[in-house]
Amino acid sequence: MRAAAHYEPSYSKETSIKNVAVVGARSLPYSYALQVTQVVDYLLSRGFHIASGGAMGTDAFVLNHLVDTGQSQKGVIFSAWNNMKAFPVKVRPHVRLFCQAGGSLMWGLSSGAENPSAIKVALLQRNLKLVEACHGITAFLVPDSRGTMHTVLQA
Repeated sequence: MRAAAHYEPSYSKETSIKNVAVVGARSLPYSYALQVTQVVDYLLSRGFHIASGGAMGTDAFVLNHLVDTGQSQKGVIFSAWNNMKAFPVKVRPHVRLFCQAGGSLMWGLSSGAENPSAIKVALLQRNLKLVEACHGITAFLVPDSRGTMHTVLQA
């Protein structure tokens, strides 16, 4: 079941909203959270909105910061999933709070029940949609950040 409390705008580079993606490794250590939030604050101060993939690690640091600072309405999650239950259990509370606080969520194609290769395709399509809607990308990489590196290469 989709949450009905948020607006799903259409995002593209042609809109007046200028998004910058802040993405990175799911395994980014908590010790980097301050650096992630400093980048988010800098981008917001320059009038950008923040786009995220809605995963753990970097994405969760971004979402939590937007909620904590009352700026969720300046953020959007580009999801691979077509329902809230498809989000990984650990990230679901972050996504719910973000949406309840006014953040936008662009639903994807996967129910989360497909085979692993179909889920991988949905995640890669999510990355492409995110890139297409953003004016820039800030990426926090760790060794073996394949998904994040794919997103950067798409840009």
